[in-house]
Amino acid sequence: MAGNIDGISGKHLEKDGRGRRVTNEVRMEIRNSFMRLVREGESGRGLSASAIERNIILENPDLSDSIPSRQSINAIVKPLRDNLNENRPLDSPWSLNLWMQEPHNIAKEDLPIILEVQADIEFNRKERLTVREARWVVPIKQILSHRHATESSVEVQDYNDNLADEVKRYALRERVIELLEKFGNYDSYDLDINLAVFGKNLNAPQEIRNAEDNLS
Repeated sequence: MAGNIDGISGKHLEKDGRGRRVTNEVRMEIRNSFMRLVREGESGRGLSASAIERNIILENPDLSDSIPSRQSINAIVKPLRDNLNENRPLDSPWSLNLWMQEPHNIAKEDLPIILEVQADIEFNRKERLTVREARWVVPIKQILSHRHATESSVEVQDYNDNLADEVKRYALRERVIELLEKFGNYDSYDLDINLAVFGKNLNAPQEIRNAEDNLS
């Protein structure tokens, strides 16, 4: 896998409270803590270095002595914070009124399908699609329609019943890829194979799985 997983250069090595270089484990936990706080709806000061420090002590106290300075924490999460701010509109609740203001690359012809999925989610889960999720509805629906033409109705029904789940999986993966783009080259290959071939269960890289667990 290409990319610098540490997201740092040789000239900038974060140090913990004892002056030791921050390990990959601690660096990853700092990123995971940031994403846990995002999942909990935190923003602004709720995503500060001190908030991240408190979250790590709460969730993973064994690493308490290895937490670096707050300056180092901010340096580690800066790429995540920058991406979060840049893409925040995509994670807002979607509506037709919002589409009129900014389509976000959603075609007019796709609106009836998206509204059908939104209604299903509202009635069955009391949830709303985000803009990011709405953009995935039609591509996923097209793949499921192709499966309907080539595979048994039972298997297709399994997928149709879980259309919303597939949409949410892809939207979550897209969000994670954006957040982690400075730490490695990631994609949706495992999801693609699992979606295309019923019964397949490829696993994503560990950091992707960690991030998805922390954001969902």
